[in-house]
Amino acid sequence: MANTVENLVQALSDAGYRVTQPRRAVIDALSRARRSLDPEEICQRARKTHAEVGLATVYRTLDMLQELGLCSRVQIGGKGYALTCSESRLHYHLVCRKCHGIVEMEADDAADSLQRRLDSVGFKSQAHAIELVGVCDRCQ
Repeated sequence: MANTVENLVQALSDAGYRVTQPRRAVIDALSRARRSLDPEEICQRARKTHAEVGLATVYRTLDMLQELGLCSRVQIGGKGYALTCSESRLHYHLVCRKCHGIVEMEADDAADSLQRRLDSVGFKSQAHAIELVGVCDRCQ
């Protein structure tokens, strides 16, 4: 299931969170992004839809989405970035440290093996992506 604005809003609502207009604006900005965004960028984009969006709302919304496994946060060069995640199974995020672009890659045998090992020890992962930070083809 793709993480459209409506799917993310519904997931928050189903989890018991109030979906306010500022939260919806944050979700809209994040889900439309074609690359990872830092919280300030999310806030700027969200303000185009709802002028009163504050940085605290961005962080709280990201926390909620991450808790539900719908958003991933990565560190690139000491700065935090967020992206929506369309895959609920274990998979890879290839993150470009220059343009902050993200490519989601399906799990391979190594990831499947890791998932089986986690299952065998009863460990329930709350994150479903392995982030690999490097430089994409365009930026090389």
